[in-house]
Amino acid sequence: MVTVRFKPNFNGPFFSWKVNFSTNREKGISENFVVFSSGRRHSVLKYLWLKLVWDELSQIEFHLLISTPEFLNDDKKVGFLRARLTTNKKILRGRLLQMEDFLGEELSNRETYRGMKIMKIDIQKDSIRLAKVPKFSGYVKSISAIGKGKQRGAILIEPVPEVFVEDREPLNWYEVLSVGEFSLLSQRVLLLDKDQ
Repeated sequence: MVTVRFKPNFNGPFFSWKVNFSTNREKGISENFVVFSSGRRHSVLKYLWLKLVWDELSQIEFHLLISTPEFLNDDKKVGFLRARLTTNKKILRGRLLQMEDFLGEELSNRETYRGMKIMKIDIQKDSIRLAKVPKFSGYVKSISAIGKGKQRGAILIEPVPEVFVEDREPLNWYEVLSVGEFSLLSQRVLLLDKDQ
């Protein structure tokens, strides 16, 4: 939860959260989006994703969406955005829905988008001064001063859990959405270009 210095532009209960979009260490300033919404963070991000797919985002909505780690770490969403630069949006939507259906994922459909339009969202910007960090000169009085204050004793090594690596490459969403085909069991699968 965010310490509220602002007020949302709508009445009623709300959630608030922040997303950092710029940090300038030289000037000591951190710039953030402060989001007020009638839904939780994941619902707002889902709504903005669906709006990107079915409609057009405002400049501040787009900037907020691409500043979130949830978006940047999602290969499908980044692939869609990249493919949008070269591919007709209607064809892109059709390919996206076909792949989601094929993979058994939740569909990014128009009905869900329409249902989420009732959500109230207010995106504001905030700048915060960062605390000054004392500069380290690198000077050490004596070699024995290094490590002072550290606890001495036995070091316990934690066991590392076994990691299983999948024997297949992850799906390249950009390629699938922009080209309209993918490989499955060494076979080429073409997606039908349907307007959505």
